[in-house]
Amino acid sequence: MRNHAAFTTIMAALLLPAFTLAADAPTYGFECDTMAGHFSSWTRSVTTKEITIKGLIAINEIRPDKKWGATASVLLRGDAKNRASYGIRLYVPSKEPDIVVVELLKIGGNNPIGAASIPRTKKTLPFTLALTPTGTLKATVGDGAASVELGAFTPGKIVLGCSAGDFSFAEIGISETPAGS
Repeated sequence: MRNHAAFTTIMAALLLPAFTLAADAPTYGFECDTMAGHFSSWTRSVTTKEITIKGLIAINEIRPDKKWGATASVLLRGDAKNRASYGIRLYVPSKEPDIVVVELLKIGGNNPIGAASIPRTKKTLPFTLALTPTGTLKATVGDGAASVELGAFTPGKIVLGCSAGDFSFAEIGISETPAGS
């Protein structure tokens, strides 16, 4: 009987780290590869007003179009009552293909994130998009940062999207904090 108890204790000690690792939040990747004049997106429902999205984005190739610019975005889209979208947008102007304009999308215009534009490279850019319980949306891309007050906005979805190019979203981590936590 003592051998069985010792065996059970040893097995529990060995398996505990495995269960701890399994509880870690998953990360996501999305290869957003579209033709000129097309778009693609990945969505995930959310259930709380306090959310943080972190990850990496790379601009692999742009495919200019007369009507559509090469664009990548990380957005919080409203619930059924409010379809507004807020978040990060990176786009490559067709007349200046060596730069990336980085903006925080909001109603009534957009705010630059950091210096507003950065040189285009194939290196990954770290980003964070965070919505606080009081309605402040904070965004960082690379070394740049911006924020905006959204007030009573209730998100319903996270949307990763792109148009007119090949973009990689990697190591996307999503953290939701339930109300009252």
